[in-house]
This record gives sequence, C-alpha cells and structure tokens, in this order.
Amino acid sequence: MRSALRFIGSSHQNAQEFLRFYIQCLPEDVNRVIDKLESRVVVIDHKTSANIKASVLWSEYLQTKNSELVDHFVGYLKMMLRCTKCTYCAVPFNPFWDLSLYIPQLTGSLSLPVPR
Repeated sequence: MRSALRFIGSSHQNAQEFLRFYIQCLPEDVNRVIDKLESRVVVIDHKTSANIKASVLWSEYLQTKNSELVDHFVGYLKMMLRCTKCTYCAVPFNPFWDLSLYIPQLTGSLSLPVPR
C-alpha cells in the first residue's frame, strides 16, 4: 500500500491512471491464494477452441491472483493476431482490470447497454 501512497504525491493528475494503479495494488493484500505456485507457461494446442483456451488460462490466472477484487474487476480480453505473410491467426487472451470507453460529448440522453 505504501507504493500507492507515493503515487498520490507524484505529478500524475489522471484519475483513471490512479484508480487503475490503486486497484491493481490491492489484490496482493486481499489475495485468497496463500501458497502461490511458480509462474509457468501454459502451452495449448492451436486447434483448441477459444472457449476452452479462455477457461484454461483463466484457471491458471486464479492460481496466483484470486480475490474478491478479481471477481468484480478482472476480465479476459480476446484478441486476434493475423500474420500478414502466412495468414496464421493467433488468439491470445490477456487479463484486464478496466476498459476505457469513449463517451461522446453529451448532446442529449446517453444510455449504455446493461449485460444480462
């Protein structure tokens, strides 16, 4: 937590940067995982479905980072990377703590879809 307090005194003025930093510092203090396994590289066959890959990688993530904050704030971002020479397509998954949304200048009412 001391590092978060040092951050407050720095020249950063961006509230989103501070919130991201603060939320990412807290899980170590409230982590449910007591005995953390060593980090390991998970190799998954490229023919495996995206849903199974995501499930395996999420389980691995929870082996070291598991807290109520993770339950509420962390998700997995699926990307598609395609090689321009051979057209091979890789589908990596990366954990995220927040997503930046562009909100246009308000000219009337604004509504955001609610997930079901």
